[in-house]
Amino acid sequence: MRRAGEFENAKIPENDDFWSKMKMSTKKDVDNRIKKCKMCEELTEWNICEQCKCWMPLKVKFENQHCPLGKW
Repeated sequence: MRRAGEFENAKIPENDDFWSKMKMSTKKDVDNRIKKCKMCEELTEWNICEQCKCWMPLKVKFENQHCPLGKW
C-alpha cells in the first residue's frame, strides 16, 4: 500500500479549467456507487480501492470518475 509520503511530489492542478470540469454527482448516484464499492473485494478497511488507490468516499462524489473495474 502506498503511504502519504509517496505523494509529496504530486502536483495539484492550478488551472481553473480543471476544477470547472469536476462536476458533482447526485446524492442518489453517490449512494449507489459507494454501495457497490462496499460490496467489492477490492475495497480496503480504510475505504481505499486496491485497483485505483483512490479513497472512495471522495471519488464517488465526482460525476466524471468511474470504477476501474466497470462496476459504476
